[in-house]
Amino acid sequence: LAFRECSHACADAVSGAFRQCNAALRKPPRGYYGEAIFPSDRLHPSLARRRAVARLCVVSQSYGVNTQWLRDIPEDVFVFKHDIRRDLTAALDHIPLVRSVSLRNQSGADALELLFSRALHLESLSLNNCNMASITPSPPPTLQKLVLTGCFGLGGEGIVNVAKAFPRLEHLVMSWCDCDGISTALRHWPHMAHFENDRWLITDTDATFLAVAENCPKMRHLRLMDDEPKVLPGSIVRLAHGCPSLRHVELP
Repeated sequence: LAFRECSHACADAVSGAFRQCNAALRKPPRGYYGEAIFPSDRLHPSLARRRAVARLCVVSQSYGVNTQWLRDIPEDVFVFKHDIRRDLTAALDHIPLVRSVSLRNQSGADALELLFSRALHLESLSLNNCNMASITPSPPPTLQKLVLTGCFGLGGEGIVNVAKAFPRLEHLVMSWCDCDGISTALRHWPHMAHFENDRWLITDTDATFLAVAENCPKMRHLRLMDDEPKVLPGSIVRLAHGCPSLRHVELP
């Protein structure tokens, strides 16, 4: 019993120390739209990329004076080739009100089915090098942001299936994802306000401009890093008329 009390006191101290360290690392600058770059309930990158620290932060959420101060689960919490369902279940037990989750090297459908059944307040999802070929989940209505990095299985109808699976997206970032069909996929994202790519194969930048103009009236930030972008003047005019809230357009 004495050891148990000491363990609780130690856990309280660890949780408080990490919370104060995370708060001290937060930076005052703001992002493009004035949002905090490092919110208090997210781990600073210098902590999140250290697996032992990140996992300790997760399991200590039930301890200390300020419990549940963390609402994001960074990708380094999950160990490659471990049982993702076991690790994800444990993480969600400690952070039931999780707001953002990052997964790496996982089968998309297997992990997302469990995640979406438990994380009912999820707002942001980041997938790194994940298989998107069989994505058919039903995400919670709170999910607004999706970040895909190096994901595969997006060719042909793959990106369209992703669009159908995440119809409420407002923020989409894609990096190193070789796919096509984005013009068709944009028809399923009427709420999209922020869309960008980095090293993503876009076969027709002009068609993408037109698809955004016709289907995404709330677009504010558009970044298309095609190798050889070709946009007709008329498409630029239609984009300006179709997206009255547009503030940023970037081409290479």
